[in-house]
Amino acid sequence: MHLAQDMTKANDATDYGQSVVEGLKKEEKVEQAVVRNLSDEQDHVLKSFRLLIADLCQQFNGGHPGGAIGMAAIGVSLWKYVMRYAPHTPTYFNRDRFVLSNGHTCLFQYSFLHLTGYKGMTLDQLKSYHSDRVDALCPGHPEIEHEGIEVTTGPLGQGVANAVGLAMATKNLQATYNKPDFDVVSNHTWCMIGDACLQEGVALEAISFAGHLKLSNLTIIYDNNQVTCDGSVDLTNTEDVNAKMRACGWDVIDIEDGCFDIEGIVGALNKARASTDKPTFINVRTVIGIGSAVAGDAVAHGAAFGAADVANMKKLYNFNPEEHFVISNTVREFFADIPSRGQELVESWEKKLQEYEAKYPELGAEFRSRVEGRLPEDWKDLIPSSFPAQPTATRKSSGLVFNPIAEKVKTFMVGTADLSPSVNMIWKDKVDFQHPDLKTNCGITGNYSGRYIHYGIREHAMCAISNGLAAFAPNTFIPTTSSFFMFYLYAAPAVRMGALQHLQVIHAATHDSIGMGEDGPTHQPIELANLYRAMPNLLYIRPADSEETAGAWITAIEAKNTPTIISTSRHTLPQISQTRRDLVAKGAYVIEEVDDADVTLIGVGAELSHALDTAKELKAKNIKARVLSFPCQRLFDSQPIEYKRDTLRRHRGIPAVVIEPFAPNGWERYADAAACVKRFGHSLPGKAAYKYFGFDTPALVKKVEGYLQQPMTKRRRVDEGSSVADARNGGNVFSPASEVHGIGYGYENTDPFLSPATASSWPFDEFAHDPDYLASQEALRSLMFDTARSAAPTRVGSPVHGDDMTGGVNFKHVLANGGRIQYLKNYISQVAPWLDMFDSQRTFGVQLPALAKESPPLLYAILAIGARQLERKDKIQSSFDSLELYQEAIRLLTPLLQARDVHVIAACVILCCLEMFSASAQDWRRHLEGCAAVFEAFGVNGFSSDVLQAVFWCYARMDVCGALISDGTENTLLRPSAWLPHDMTDEDADALFRSSTVPDMYANYAVYLCAKTCELISDRNKHTELGAENGCDAQQFLARWSRLWDQLANWSLHRPPEMQAVESSNTTPFPHIFFAHWAAISSNQLYHTSCVLLLNANPRQKASLPQTPTTSIMWHVKRICGISLANPHEGCLNNAIQPLWIAGRFLSHSSEQALVVKTIRRIEILTGWTATWRIRDLESTWGYKIRGAV
Repeated sequence: MHLAQDMTKANDATDYGQSVVEGLKKEEKVEQAVVRNLSDEQDHVLKSFRLLIADLCQQFNGGHPGGAIGMAAIGVSLWKYVMRYAPHTPTYFNRDRFVLSNGHTCLFQYSFLHLTGYKGMTLDQLKSYHSDRVDALCPGHPEIEHEGIEVTTGPLGQGVANAVGLAMATKNLQATYNKPDFDVVSNHTWCMIGDACLQEGVALEAISFAGHLKLSNLTIIYDNNQVTCDGSVDLTNTEDVNAKMRACGWDVIDIEDGCFDIEGIVGALNKARASTDKPTFINVRTVIGIGSAVAGDAVAHGAAFGAADVANMKKLYNFNPEEHFVISNTVREFFADIPSRGQELVESWEKKLQEYEAKYPELGAEFRSRVEGRLPEDWKDLIPSSFPAQPTATRKSSGLVFNPIAEKVKTFMVGTADLSPSVNMIWKDKVDFQHPDLKTNCGITGNYSGRYIHYGIREHAMCAISNGLAAFAPNTFIPTTSSFFMFYLYAAPAVRMGALQHLQVIHAATHDSIGMGEDGPTHQPIELANLYRAMPNLLYIRPADSEETAGAWITAIEAKNTPTIISTSRHTLPQISQTRRDLVAKGAYVIEEVDDADVTLIGVGAELSHALDTAKELKAKNIKARVLSFPCQRLFDSQPIEYKRDTLRRHRGIPAVVIEPFAPNGWERYADAAACVKRFGHSLPGKAAYKYFGFDTPALVKKVEGYLQQPMTKRRRVDEGSSVADARNGGNVFSPASEVHGIGYGYENTDPFLSPATASSWPFDEFAHDPDYLASQEALRSLMFDTARSAAPTRVGSPVHGDDMTGGVNFKHVLANGGRIQYLKNYISQVAPWLDMFDSQRTFGVQLPALAKESPPLLYAILAIGARQLERKDKIQSSFDSLELYQEAIRLLTPLLQARDVHVIAACVILCCLEMFSASAQDWRRHLEGCAAVFEAFGVNGFSSDVLQAVFWCYARMDVCGALISDGTENTLLRPSAWLPHDMTDEDADALFRSSTVPDMYANYAVYLCAKTCELISDRNKHTELGAENGCDAQQFLARWSRLWDQLANWSLHRPPEMQAVESSNTTPFPHIFFAHWAAISSNQLYHTSCVLLLNANPRQKASLPQTPTTSIMWHVKRICGISLANPHEGCLNNAIQPLWIAGRFLSHSSEQALVVKTIRRIEILTGWTATWRIRDLESTWGYKIRGAV
């Protein structure tokens, strides 16, 4: 052991620190003998591994080094000596599974993946830990998409349950397919845990269950360092862990010195693998952060050790402190045989499987289909084609649909949390998954080939274990859980992790509404549907009857990369003749159509029959009501715009009212009003509860009728945020439990940005706060990030529901021909000029519209931004055509971006520009991040060819604006070095830009230099205020400042004629400077802006410069303002907003200030670009407001 040199000092001389020191000294005696057993090679590997971890954390000054360093010997024992795996065939079916439940120690796993030869985990990738690389394979916790990672872990304890699921999968496959002469499945599951995992309830549920099942193929390795974030473990836990594990049915093995005893750990691991009757718990005592100054201390858990301490560790280990990320030839050779050893396992298993298939052809074919994740082709034929006509609870319908499938198809593992009589998931002659020797008092027994799982009252573990079953291999198992819907609140963390990992798990949630009755508000899920509807990559489906229940199960089984909750009723529901199983996959569809309808009633799940009955009664009152069934919002969102419009018809002015006894949040995207519940439930029989809450037909008719009688101005559109009841007379018209509410919510963003602009200075924009827009914006951003990450090996993404995304453009129902022409004309005449501002080839104005004829997503993007600019100029605040065009563009982009089609990058940038119209200062960079990631991943830069070059520089101008907005706190998202060709340095930039024969590239040079200016100022601020080591100490800053100043001076001196003013005069208060070339306007303005920023950032250096006009801040300030006044070209005005703000802060005379304010107001009026927020920021700087109209 290597003790810290000054441990008491490291612990500030506390009793706790002294206790740690004494403990370490005692352990050192134990370890001295153990260390002598290490070979020189093993000792070198351990030291190298620990220093590699320390370096990886230190490079970005963050991460979790301590645990990973303490676990080094465990890792060597597993990856070198015990675990069976194949780095070059990472999906090898019979590999051992390793789960890192204490996922924050992920560098432990990443480093061994690199050392053992996983191809994707290069040293360069390993060094991406905690970096800003969007394609990093080393996120802060392990993620399933990356080779060698079995499950995503992070929320502590869930990994234990995942490991139990993986072990159960093995046991089931073994019992189903192995023969005495063929063990085609023989893998073991290893689960690494820390002290914190043993305190999480889900881990304890899973540990108890695994012991009960006697999962002898499961081993938990406990990194027992007795430290958590707050301090030592005995701060909160003083139990006898070994006794607890033995009581739960586990074998326990102790390792006294887990930091060095590789021999002992290997022996324990091999003994665990050989177990035949119990799972094994190996209690390995380690020292967190061993070798560092904070060894054994909670400080070692979640912070880099510091450069001095890392250097000291290297000295203690006889390594060169000046060398980093050292992996010697000795270490490489130590692990060199792993890939070939793995390939031997793969080849041997494949040969065995072929022999198995020859001897057992039927079973072999079935096993092969399981390995490949294929269902029998005729599985849908097992679903009844029709159902009894009598009223049926959909929980019972669920059993009618699914149980015949579960009986015949071995892929399904079905479980329940102690609610078998209620959830209707038992099929005839089912066999329970149990240890075959178990004899129960109730007489229910089973074996490992069984596929019905009694989880007990363990909802969280049930769903987390199911994630493990699903993760064993893609679609080899489709786990199905079941419980009351309310109890999926217990399970929510695991359901979320399943969605995050794209695991196909189906959750059958029953008793899903106030109709569940007398159990009352504790069991009536008013708010829970909103959680699951909002959860990404999860289908929450509420079927209305047996036919829709069939559709729900078909959709769930076909959603190969998406978990599903099928939400069913306790109470009986009428069978509705108009429902269709095939239309459930659409998310919503028309049940009853009416010409010239007055209202659309949306019925959801158990309340569809309420909507139909209400429509019938309204008809008797001469009110025409259409009726929709709306089982799944997310499925509906994925449909083409024309289908969504034709289904909802809100664009025709028909108001929609949704009927569902849940909280209404989220329905504002589809409906104008809601019959909903905004309080907890009440203990009454089901029918009485519906009546109490106002969901009987007479009450619903009265509410809808009253809503329609309101004047349009009082009805409250979806975005206006007040209920009809409130608008009429204080909310007392209806029952306080249920009202027809005009759905909408107020928006308040109080998060200040780092610039002078705050949320209070930002004007409210209804488009920007539309929930549909916000959801679509996030979808586009995620899509671009996922595309950028796809350079690394990943699992298959989620399928896109709905129609084929490719082919010609069909505008039917989306946009009338006149509207299309109007928006296209506006794009070409108003939008394209500022996109083409630095491009005389007019890529955006001429080339892209031509390309758009063959590119539907590009055409929709062009129409969307043309529509949005018109809406902004005309101040349209509702019924946004641009929103629907924007959504359709994203829908069409999805498969093309996933296929890494570079031609859609232009559409991404155009959509990013659209977002900028309404983007607040706080969100500007967020809108740009996705584009930056795509450019970086695709290798696009400012010197790419043809269209991509123009598209890049359009993005780059926005990126510079984002950096200017941050007021010195942030750099551009793409560092300026990424704007140049890969092998080009900044020293070559001047010649590179000037070598172009067109003035456009010289204008782009000004953009580049402005980005360099923002980079320098941001680096300097971070160095002085945060202590960042970024090459910007005083001497380095001066050198960088001087070089950049010279580059700017040379830019001005060597401008080609097109970049120079054609007329200039010294008028007051600002000079008149007129340019003929578009690009000259903004490039000169950016040049002056860069000079202002540089001169203001270094007044000492400024004083040493020759006293010429160019060294005067005010000279540049006045020229910034004068350029905007003399050059009213609309394409350039929007790029003047940030330079005018920077210049305006230096103005002191009221006449100058008034002229700047007038100019900024004029920019917003002419361009539709949000600009007036900068006036508020300037007024804040000046200390008073500027009065007067434009």
